[in-house]
Amino acid sequence: MEKIKDDKIENMENIDTVQVANPHRWNDKNFLPIERIKYKKIRPICYYCDKELSDSVYVRVMYKWMKSYRTEMVRGVEFQKKSIQIPVCRKCKKVHSKSRSWLFKIPIVIGAVCGLLLGLTVWNVWFLPLLIGGVAGFIISSIIEFNLGCSNAKKAGIKEEFDDEEFEAIKESLEEGWTFSQPSYWDAKGKIEKRY
Repeated sequence: MEKIKDDKIENMENIDTVQVANPHRWNDKNFLPIERIKYKKIRPICYYCDKELSDSVYVRVMYKWMKSYRTEMVRGVEFQKKSIQIPVCRKCKKVHSKSRSWLFKIPIVIGAVCGLLLGLTVWNVWFLPLLIGGVAGFIISSIIEFNLGCSNAKKAGIKEEFDDEEFEAIKESLEEGWTFSQPSYWDAKGKIEKRY
């Protein structure tokens, strides 16, 4: 790490204060005094634009199936879980978050209300049409968000938020058998341990 003098610090965001022991200043009681030194933070480059230094991370959770088991009463699965941090800068995070506005939840409300009104006027029931309308609105909302996110990322010249399978840690994990979906009992493929 590179030591920086206090009078030459220009960007305080890139500075971390750490305490280090100074071996040249011992006193009579063998006490090692602490000296405060400023060091530059080591921040990785943003994965999405490959230009800026990262300010935060996206966390992707991955799972690996270990074994499925069956007892007299219960079926279960054992798996490992790990989190992978993907560095992202402020600009890329802002571009990605533009597609997650609360305005894109309006189709869910409109779908639910249309389902409710249609159900009450035509079939004289309310719950099932309300549910179907809400689900249809959610699907439409998800499609709009995804397409807008893709177009925003292309306009900005960066990778999309979930286009991270080429990230080195994720790529290695996928090769080792990790997945993004939580394993179930049925992932055993015939290797079920009986615990009776």
